[in-house]
Amino acid sequence: MKKLLVALLSLILVFGLTACGGEEKAGTKEGDTNELVGTWLGVDDQKLKMVFTKDKVTVNGDSGSYEIEGGSNIIMTKGDESLTISFEVNGNELILTEDGDEEILYKKGSKEYENAVTAKEKEIEKLLEGKVKIPESYFKTQEQVESEFEAAGLKVEFFPYNFDSSATTNKRYLKKGECNQVEEQSARQYFDRDKVGDKFGFYADKGATINIGYSDHDFDGTKGEK
Repeated sequence: MKKLLVALLSLILVFGLTACGGEEKAGTKEGDTNELVGTWLGVDDQKLKMVFTKDKVTVNGDSGSYEIEGGSNIIMTKGDESLTISFEVNGNELILTEDGDEEILYKKGSKEYENAVTAKEKEIEKLLEGKVKIPESYFKTQEQVESEFEAAGLKVEFFPYNFDSSATTNKRYLKKGECNQVEEQSARQYFDRDKVGDKFGFYADKGATINIGYSDHDFDGTKGEK
């Protein structure tokens, strides 16, 4: 994840934790024109949303105060915590910069936002071209797994596998024949939120064979570790 997004999302936590305290600063001096006022949206995996009024900023639902310094810096404050970010408004684009890291937000409802969303969708589509998402197989029967994998366009190969530890972690009773996806295999590839947003997960080429382990015994994981 980008450093700037980390900083902004950390500030969200501060806003939430100090929602009832702290003095607020005015966003602009009387008579100033504030080009930040409005709703700005990101198109990355975090779906960043910043709403500026004259004296408040709301980041993904949590609010604090802000002020503009020198016409190019935003100082967002809540309680004793603050974050300074450089900014530039270019038409319907809000360009945020901190420590060399850049994030572009778009004015809600603008053509620029629609174009950015479309471009992001095409980027994800190209990245996942020819691949299918691997269905969850944890604690399902072999019949369930085989049916779901076939529907997804994948093949499955079963073999005995001990995953008593997973049953213990999940505090559940493991029945003989129930399955668990094997962690390490070349056919499987993980795409995280940074790359594909809400479509994150494990993928494989369509038609690939995925190795799935199954338990060859019953195991009571509800009792915890012995």
